[in-house]
Amino acid sequence: MVKYVIKRILILIPIMLAVSFVVFSILYFTPADPARIMLGASAPQEAVDQLQEELGLNDPFLVQYGRYLSGVLHGDFGTSYRNGQSVFFEIFARFPVTLTLAGLSILVVVVLGITLGIISAVKQYSILDYVLTVLSMLAASIPNFWLALMMMLFFSLQLDILPASGLDDGWRSYVMPVIALSLPPMAEVVRMTRSAMLETIRQDYVRTARAKGLMERVVIWRHALRNALMPIITVIGSNFGSLLGGAVVIETVFGLPGLGNLVVTSIRSKDVPQVMAGTLFIALIFCVVLLIVDVAYTFIDPRVRTRYLKEKKPRAKREGKEASAA
Repeated sequence: MVKYVIKRILILIPIMLAVSFVVFSILYFTPADPARIMLGASAPQEAVDQLQEELGLNDPFLVQYGRYLSGVLHGDFGTSYRNGQSVFFEIFARFPVTLTLAGLSILVVVVLGITLGIISAVKQYSILDYVLTVLSMLAASIPNFWLALMMMLFFSLQLDILPASGLDDGWRSYVMPVIALSLPPMAEVVRMTRSAMLETIRQDYVRTARAKGLMERVVIWRHALRNALMPIITVIGSNFGSLLGGAVVIETVFGLPGLGNLVVTSIRSKDVPQVMAGTLFIALIFCVVLLIVDVAYTFIDPRVRTRYLKEKKPRAKREGKEASAA
């Protein structure tokens, strides 16, 4: 198991290199000039040329990318073009907002998504099942930015019960962003839970548990759900990474001072070091979440844990035979 985790960690290296190359290429070939943006439209061309030379913006693409990678390998991710501070200063200052938003959203997704999915599976072909299926399909098809704008119009402008932007009202400021961010992935979890539970409750061991006289609640939650969790955990893990990326849009709509809003602001000003650091940070967290999901498989499903144990035993036997032969 430790060997598998080490392999997955090593795989992160080419993934992060690919992400950095793609993002750096997009930023390099966009027509905006960072020096002109920094100095303003009225700045003389001589000052712009001098700043371009100082920042190394006149160098070829590969030279700039190689210089950036060299700095990253030495722990230097650059300084922001906008404020001259280390790029991670603002990232670590704003990331708690994004993490809170994504954490609350995934909590809503897990609790409501799994619960409604189980209810829909247990009440298959009932009116409640049809209603939940239609609502989940509708929720999955609604763009979260459109939902955010509609909620702002209704709850903020019409009813005036929730703040439209910012974090000045404490927990109430997170209500609409969490709903807008969590509704589409929650619909996906509902549908996945329903299909996984329908497949599981038809298995022989579930019939055996019922034949033993166990309560239906125990059969569903302890026996059926545990064996149906594998695909559900996969969807939840991938959705958590998607929530971090989706926070870019939601934070911009609601004006939340999070990492997503920082990335959007940096893209507008073509703050290359800040965009690169923010993107790599989000990509790294997404990969770490997927790694945690893979490790969680061994605790949820004993069959996965047994497979790793079987891989170790033949290796140990071969080493023992080689030692005895020597």
